[in-house]
Amino acid sequence: MRMAIRIRVVASALFACAALASLSSAADADVLTLLKLEQDWAEAVAKHDAAFIERVEADAYVYTDAAGNVAHKADDLATARAGDVKIDAFKLSAMKVQVHGDTAVITGETTLTGTDHGGALNGTFRWTDVFVRRADGSWQAVASQATAVAKPEDAPVLVVPAETPVPTGNTTDTDG
Repeated sequence: MRMAIRIRVVASALFACAALASLSSAADADVLTLLKLEQDWAEAVAKHDAAFIERVEADAYVYTDAAGNVAHKADDLATARAGDVKIDAFKLSAMKVQVHGDTAVITGETTLTGTDHGGALNGTFRWTDVFVRRADGSWQAVASQATAVAKPEDAPVLVVPAETPVPTGNTTDTDG
């Protein structure tokens, strides 16, 4: 009897480990899928691939840029079709994926050079993208936000005022 119980316990433990391993590999697969999706999305923007943007951005997609301007999927598609933004080079880095069930939050950094309607588009941006998993298992972006990373010479300087001397000796309360 003890041997049968021990076999069941060992079998249950092995089953639990196998289940956790499959969960881990499923989570790893989601992370790899989302990292590739981010890379492909960046390349689609650089190549003006409106068809890819149409698939990856949800109909309700909203983007807030570094200046606080808000754009939607229709705006991104119009920009891709017009070709007014030209990306000469970009590099994605520091990407981190957090999967929470059917929602994923991806943060990262992009350094790019190019032009936007003829003006310079150069810099480093930190960003957050939010994806949801659809019923068919595909992931779609629902929200994005980007923040420009200040260059060291543009970074704000904290000015600390000199300490005001504290009076010493007797003081008189003049409040009444």
